[in-house]
Formats: sequence, C-alpha cells, structure tokens
Amino acid sequence: MHVQTVSWDRLPATDLFRDYLYRFERLRDWFPGPPFDAEAQRRQMEVRRAFFQRLPHQADWPTWVQPWDPSVGPAVEPTAGLVITGQQPGLLGGPLFTLYKIATAVRLAEYWQARGESVGAAFWVLDEDHDLKELLMVASIDAQSRPVRPDLPGGVTSNRRPVGLIEVDDERVAPVIRFHASHIRPGLYQAAIEAALQASYGDGCRTLDTAFRHYLHRLLGGAGLPGWISARSAALKQAALPVLVRLVERWAEWLDAWDRWMAALDRRGYHHQVQLHREYFPLFRLVDGERHRLIWRDGQVVCAGTGEQWTTAAFVRWLADHVAEVSPNVVLRPLLQDFVFPTVAYVAGPSETAYWAQLRFLYDRLEIPMPVVFPRISLTLVPPPLRRILQKTGLDVVRCLTEPPSAWTPASDEVPPWTPDIERMEADLRAFHARMVDVARMQGLPHTERWHRALDAVELAFQRFRSVAEQAWLERNQRWASARRAIADWLWPLGDMQERVFHPAVFWQFVGPAVAEAVYRVADPWTPDHQIIEVQ
Repeated sequence: MHVQTVSWDRLPATDLFRDYLYRFERLRDWFPGPPFDAEAQRRQMEVRRAFFQRLPHQADWPTWVQPWDPSVGPAVEPTAGLVITGQQPGLLGGPLFTLYKIATAVRLAEYWQARGESVGAAFWVLDEDHDLKELLMVASIDAQSRPVRPDLPGGVTSNRRPVGLIEVDDERVAPVIRFHASHIRPGLYQAAIEAALQASYGDGCRTLDTAFRHYLHRLLGGAGLPGWISARSAALKQAALPVLVRLVERWAEWLDAWDRWMAALDRRGYHHQVQLHREYFPLFRLVDGERHRLIWRDGQVVCAGTGEQWTTAAFVRWLADHVAEVSPNVVLRPLLQDFVFPTVAYVAGPSETAYWAQLRFLYDRLEIPMPVVFPRISLTLVPPPLRRILQKTGLDVVRCLTEPPSAWTPASDEVPPWTPDIERMEADLRAFHARMVDVARMQGLPHTERWHRALDAVELAFQRFRSVAEQAWLERNQRWASARRAIADWLWPLGDMQERVFHPAVFWQFVGPAVAEAVYRVADPWTPDHQIIEVQ
C-alpha cells in the first residue's frame, strides 16, 4: 500500500490542535507532556501508576473492563495500565474515525507491551449519551459513488433516552439501517458485509451498543479489539463517587475560577470547545430511562427535566444512594475515567484535544494526574474507484486534498483559449466577404451571385468548425467537472473529511480486510501528520 503524509498545517484544523501536534511548547501549561515523546509518556505513566496504587478500587477495576468478544477470557491483566479511547456506539461502526481511535489504542498498547510494560487497551463506549442524531449521521455511497445520507425520522433530535437502551428496531433507527443496507454494492465482499449487518442489526442484537460491538467484531475479525467499558456500569460510578462528591462540594468556587483560568487560552487565541456559563454543571440525571440535564442555579442543583432541586449538601447525600442515576457530560467523563482506571494514555481526536486543554484546571483541583493525550491516527483512504480517476486525470491526491478544486481543475465556465483568435478570424472573414463582393460588383465581374454563394459556404464551414471545437471544449469541461465532483465526493464527502462521514463498509465493499490492514499495520500512529493510503 502506498502511503503519503500531509501536515495538518495544510488541512482544516484549529490552531490549538496544530500547535499540540507540531509546537507543543506553546501548550505546555495545559498538557502533561508532548504526545509523540515516548520517554515523556513513560514518565507520566509512572506518575499515573503511583497515583492509582493509592486508590481503594485498584483491585476491582479489571472486572469493569469486559472483553469485546464476551465469549473469550479477561480483557486485561489486573496489573496492567490502560490506553483508553472512547466514542458513541455509532451506527454500522460509526464514522471511520471511531475505527481509527480503536486501532490507535490497540497499537499504542502493543508498542508499550513490546517494551516490557504491562499495558492493555480499552474502549469506553458512550452508551449513556442521548444524542441519537450524531449516532445515526454516517453516510454511504450510491451507485454513482456519491455520498448519501437518509432523511432522519421524526423524534431523533428530541431523544433523551440513552443510546444503549435504544433497540435496533426502534422506528427512528430501523429505516436508517435499511437505507444503508440497500447501498451495499454487489461484489466480492457484499455477502460478508450483509451477513455482519444481519447478525448485528437484524437477528442477533437488540440494542445499538450491542449491535455496534457485534458488528465491528464480525467485520474486523482478528484485527485486534480493545476491552469494552460501559458508561452505564453501576460499579464504575460507585468507584467514582469520591470525585463526584468533591466536585459538587467545590463547584460554586471552581466554576468562576475555571472561567478565569481559561482566559489564558483566550490570550493565546485558542477557541473554547466548552463554553462555560453561570448555570453550567457537568452532570445529567437519569430518570425513567431518560437523560436530563442538571444545572447550577443560585447555589443549588436543579434537574431541568423534572424540576427537582437540591442544596449542595442535600445533593451530596442524595448521590451517596443514587450515584447510578447520574451520568457525566463530555467534560467530566475523562476525570471519572482517569480516577477509576489506571489510564496511562488517552487516544483523542482533534475536538477532544481541545476539551482536554480546558480540563487541566479540574484535573489539578481534583488532584488527579492527567494522562498523556495521544492523537488518534488520521487517514484518507484511496479506494480503487478514486485511484482510477486520479490516474486518468493525472492529478495528485495530496494536491486534491489540500487545495481547492479551482486550483487543480478548470472552471466549468472557462472559455476556450482560442476564442479571441476565432472571433478575430470570423470578423476578418466577414470583412473579406463584403470586400470581395463589392470588388466584383464595381468591376462588373461575371457570376457575382456564384461568388456570393461560395463565400457564404466558406463562412458556413467556418461556423461548423467553430461549433465542433466548442462542443469538444464543452465535453472536456464536463469530463473535468465529473472528475472534480467524484474526487471531492471521495476526499471531502458532504463537505467534511472522509473519516468523519463514511462508515467502514463504504471501503470494505471494495477492498475487504485491506481496510483493517491499512489501519492496524500500514498507518503510522507515531506521525503527527494526516496520512493518505491507497487501499487495494
């Protein structure tokens, strides 16, 4: 497989993410160490282990990490540290970046195992998240290789039920599954993909999280999958209770201080992934199978969905008996994760990296050492249909990925380069015609009408030539426009990066297990650059 790399300085990204990859010294105050420095990782690993050995649940946590395939033995050794990543259980495996996060965690754990460290990998599945729209927003390709998404049924955006409780035959989900299943192309890998879909989203599994788990296991086979951590685990939440209690008790003080602390990010020109406000509170309340936001109002905790209210002291007492009924938001989850588990590194995408920059304040206040944040693999895959287009047009995929189409294809309204010459020749021909007829008449030459008709024929032949030339130019522009659309559909589907739009089967249907080989064996997890891989 041919691999090329592209700096994120040439791709759409935030300044914070680019600096984290290439200019870490600018972010040293917000992160524990540079992401690609193995020795810095090892040092922070020791800091994390020393912290975790003091915690009362250090012997219990392995039971909260299940094997991805429940039929096999323990997922991790009790003494192991963990490389953790996490994501929603997206439909059909979610966008490609979910697979890239999983593979990066597995490969980083393998890297440390090869150097004598007892490290495993785990995937924290966000099965308590209620953003059903995000879970369903993957895209397939149609018969013309255009990216397509279905119209989402009603009730998707208003969902408050944790996705781990939503069944695959839910009326909001089943039509979306059928849509994507209908876009699997006939070919060598069609039967395998359809069998995985049927086993996971048809007969075999009931809820979206178990379907996701089963589907990726069927698709990836022996490629390597991490342990499985369910956010809904009551034992996990019980272990996190000390963090929750301290956070609630100090929230009134910390909220204002945190907002002031983040002013340093503003001064550096970095954006805030998390926007704080006076009522911000990082927990949800689970009530009757629905997830409702908790807000901070006048020193009290208020449930937006039910109207329940607690003073700080009352909420702490309530938590002691009802900790399984709360759910962390995107800000609090990493802190609970790194208190409950011996995390030695967290594999994050570009947006998550921005979250973590803001979290340093809470890590320090809760006295939890922050693990190294390791950027996930970022890939653009070039499947056979795209490779053929690039070869036919002679275009370079790096240029197509990093420059606007106007830089590497002609504009659809571009006029032929010979247009001024033809217009001048046409004007000269008309003038020559008129002059010759005038001369013939003035000199009294015979057959003047025949002269006229002959000159008309010359003009007509010239017009035919011009028509043929313009038609050829139009067809050339149409071919370029078609190529431009096709290339954009593969590289920037629906206006976004490929890894954020397509689900894995879009590529599996062309090259099958070569997708797993590209992700698990060919891609380099230690490069900060975006990678382009031709899969065959």
